[in-house]
Amino acid sequence: MLRKVAARCLTTAGRNHTNVKNCTQRNILARFKLISAVSGLLIAAVGCGGDDDEKSKGDGAPVGQVADAAADSAGSNSTPDAGVTSTTDVMAVEQTPSAVNCTALAMALCSATERCAGAGLTFLFGTSAKCVERFKISCDDSVKAPQTGVTPAKAIACASAYASATCGNILNNNIPACDVLGPRANGQACGSNAQCQTGFCTTSDRQCGGCAPRASGGGSCTEDEGCVAGLVCHESLSVCYKPGQAGDSCSEPRPCAYGLFCKDTFCVASLTAGAKCDTDDDGCDFTKGLFCNPIAQVCQALQFADPGNSCGLLNGGFTACRSGECAGFDLDQATTTGVCASLSADGTACGVGKPGCQVPALCENGTCKLPNSPVCQ
Repeated sequence: MLRKVAARCLTTAGRNHTNVKNCTQRNILARFKLISAVSGLLIAAVGCGGDDDEKSKGDGAPVGQVADAAADSAGSNSTPDAGVTSTTDVMAVEQTPSAVNCTALAMALCSATERCAGAGLTFLFGTSAKCVERFKISCDDSVKAPQTGVTPAKAIACASAYASATCGNILNNNIPACDVLGPRANGQACGSNAQCQTGFCTTSDRQCGGCAPRASGGGSCTEDEGCVAGLVCHESLSVCYKPGQAGDSCSEPRPCAYGLFCKDTFCVASLTAGAKCDTDDDGCDFTKGLFCNPIAQVCQALQFADPGNSCGLLNGGFTACRSGECAGFDLDQATTTGVCASLSADGTACGVGKPGCQVPALCENGTCKLPNSPVCQ
């Protein structure tokens, strides 16, 4: 549900402002757009789909670490019961026929985000505990939605699927166990994907929308959720397409899947930290928090700063904000640094000149509003 952001390279001595703007906006801040889209896909997990045919070889924090962090979250309404240390343990806490365990599902989604796109989790939420808290809000709303297709068994199946799925399937809209359908036909009002026969509710920028069909390859789209399982929405062309896999031919109309990049018209594995890179080919693995430093021409890790601290092009690198926005950073005005500002709280003002809303809230009519499917009639 989030809108995507973008930019990757640094300024270099002697480059004019136009080159600096094009390089940075096309690269560091553009890659955040991918992560934001991924997070939006995960937020709607109880209502969208895919395929988890291969066990993941995880390289991130285990689910238990996310659970422990969630337990320490001050004021969070998603804190697991005392003694819970893993998604499996949380599932065991709420195994009644009428209870959907949103805590377990939120923990599974955050663990998947941390494992497959850790930089995205830091950028959007700051901490694992905040991730669990905010994802749980979306799940709770889907459960409360009239005529929801969410059941305890489906929530458990979805959580288990995320725990075992490959990052490729997670990041490319391909987890069928999370395909939850409701009874509402196309055109009927909805606030959650789980109310619709197609598993898709057009609520990309507002609380309420309408049930709609998912597009096949070449069909029009505005977000990944609007495409059938296994397809994603092209950022600039706004059509559904199947990302290229390793060894496939690639081009601007057909980019590569997450974890790959297009090199000499073929999809190859993204580059790791310290690898030589070209600022024009998006080769560094941004899901690992890497970008191509054009001065050293090597893949380098992004830095993150807390609210109130400096951000932007600093110390020969790029510093992003931890769950915030870099206020004042504006390459159109040749302003290469800013100060991290906290995201707007639920129920507060948003819009032009103000920080964005915290996921899953959306800025509607100038106010950050949380999902509220029961009002969508």
